[in-house]
Amino acid sequence: MAPKQSIEERSDGRTVQLKGVRLSYCDSLKDKKPTTKDGSGKLKHTVNVILDPASPNFEENKKKCVAALEAAGEQFKKKPGLFRQLMEDEWKRCSFRKGDRMKNGEGVVREHYKGGYWIGGAGPKAGENRPVIKGRDKRIIGYDQILDVCYGGVFADVVISFYGTDKGGSDGIFNSIEVIRSYERGERFAEGGGVHVDDDDFDDLDDDEDFLGSGSSSGGDLEEL
Repeated sequence: MAPKQSIEERSDGRTVQLKGVRLSYCDSLKDKKPTTKDGSGKLKHTVNVILDPASPNFEENKKKCVAALEAAGEQFKKKPGLFRQLMEDEWKRCSFRKGDRMKNGEGVVREHYKGGYWIGGAGPKAGENRPVIKGRDKRIIGYDQILDVCYGGVFADVVISFYGTDKGGSDGIFNSIEVIRSYERGERFAEGGGVHVDDDDFDDLDDDEDFLGSGSSSGGDLEEL
């Protein structure tokens, strides 16, 4: 019997499984919400994924993200270093961001983002679809229980795919959160309300368009979660 392949080995390099990350601003995982402060933006399923420097998985998760981001840039325009340029010069055009980019209304970096990185994530099809959400027992979570197992501060494993695009007028690297497996534990963050991403952070996609080119996400090949 052939050895089991990791998600990275089964993909083109743009898809990774991050382990022991923390989720933040999870409300729209249940019902899509507008991604602009005035409520006029498109309704999307979004969530922030935090790479906490205090986590034993931090370096490995960061390494996986860098490799996937480089693969996305290479596939997009033969520019594996594109994400680094975007992070510095046009950070809203890259969904992988330094922790100090997340600030409250007074301009202070939010405590649980300090010193790390975060991913402004959207579900498949630029947030039109909800990620597959699983609990500790790996069973898919029902609609009514989503916010019980996915909340700001919970620990989770996440399968995420990065991709490059020039929709919106300039180069960008964004992502699709394919699967979330909640640990169903972790102290809740005191996040309050508010919007955590901007509408122009995500591409406009046709209803039948899928960046993987293989239909909508089902999570069926992600049994290790």
